[in-house]
Amino acid sequence: MALNETPQDRKRVVVVGAGFGGLTCARKLSGHGLEIVLVDRNNYTLFQPLLYQVGTAALHREAIAEPVRHIIQDNRDIQFVLAEVQSVDLTQRQIATTVGAVAYDYLVLAAGAVPNFFGNKSIRETAFALKTLSDAGRLRNQILTVFEEASVETDEARREQFLTFVIVGGGPIGVELSGALAELVQNVMLKDYHDLRIGDVKIILLEAGDALMKPYPRSLQDYTLKRLQKLGVEVRLNVRVQGSDETGVVLADGSHIPAHTLVWGTGTRAAELTDHVDAPKGRGGLIQVGSDFSLLNHPEVFAIGDFADYMFEGSPLPGLAQPAIQGGEYVAEVITKVREQGQTIAPFSYWDKGTMAVIGRGAAIASVPRPQPYHADRHRGKEQRFLNLHGFPAWSAWLGLHLTYLGGFRNRMVAALDWSWDYVRNENQDRLITAVRQKEAESDDE
Repeated sequence: MALNETPQDRKRVVVVGAGFGGLTCARKLSGHGLEIVLVDRNNYTLFQPLLYQVGTAALHREAIAEPVRHIIQDNRDIQFVLAEVQSVDLTQRQIATTVGAVAYDYLVLAAGAVPNFFGNKSIRETAFALKTLSDAGRLRNQILTVFEEASVETDEARREQFLTFVIVGGGPIGVELSGALAELVQNVMLKDYHDLRIGDVKIILLEAGDALMKPYPRSLQDYTLKRLQKLGVEVRLNVRVQGSDETGVVLADGSHIPAHTLVWGTGTRAAELTDHVDAPKGRGGLIQVGSDFSLLNHPEVFAIGDFADYMFEGSPLPGLAQPAIQGGEYVAEVITKVREQGQTIAPFSYWDKGTMAVIGRGAAIASVPRPQPYHADRHRGKEQRFLNLHGFPAWSAWLGLHLTYLGGFRNRMVAALDWSWDYVRNENQDRLITAVRQKEAESDDE
């Protein structure tokens, strides 16, 4: 297939990014007489919400990644291209990639997001992030390695530094990672390291605001705080980070926390590709789009997910899986019905299917809509009513939902086995140090 020219017998849709939004869009486009080219720098799609469990040795990485080609086996009109997209030429209707130019009739940009260090070079160079599979692997190696180093360290100050973990951000990443790390220490490390005592390990969660999990109701915020504190996590609110180095973390008030591990779990921006798209940008470099997700003056180009700055009812769509999936479905409908057939379709309507976060064994929070079937036309303009859960009911709902949304039967089986083993034995399985601890400056995947 010649990629640098569009086919003569049908239109070509190029989808950049095989995440939640891009993969959904490509599969929804399938079967409509189009040629679909799906481009990603990785040959797998990643279930990002569970990266923290790979980072804390609770899940094997095979549970949250699935080969793209396996997913689209039955979609004969989808061609997958393993390449990194370098730039977009809106005038020539081509994208430049590491395997050459790819021409398009329609383009869907779903390149995702990367951590936002807000221009702080010291944090970018020393902190661990959790956006990619490589990020999770490096964090796991770091956690396991510092316990090994602490076990032979004779200097008490250095040992304390090895065993202090600072996590920045009181949102889902920070909260879930803090809880998982605390349980790893209590359930596994105290048994593996005979000289280790529970008070030797410090897990410090820093949040710039006055509460954790800000989008949630106050009752669930309070539950989260108390549950983390019960697990031994030291939560500091209204605290900002100024910088970091190999000795620890510097706070805005000038104080210093000696620590060997800093995890950055707050803030994202559009992936680097945004700098090579000549289009208006919004917050965090997100591509500004109209009501149908198309770019201004370019009705053939769309942006979705956490690569798009989309306003719905006066507020930006959150950078979560469900908005990306619903956006991908809608763009596929716009291309197949509006652009190709001249039909009129209803405006996009985002239906919040709820949010959840797990804090620890048998403990989670959930804010979910009260049971009713989703239909865009039926629910348009109606205010959603949510049911707030915490504790074991929320944890059970979280398990069921994540097992449902994990791609592929094999992935669900691996996750179910890992979680069952952990629940019965209190033992995280994937505790192999597979690489050096040194953090690479740039991640090699998204």
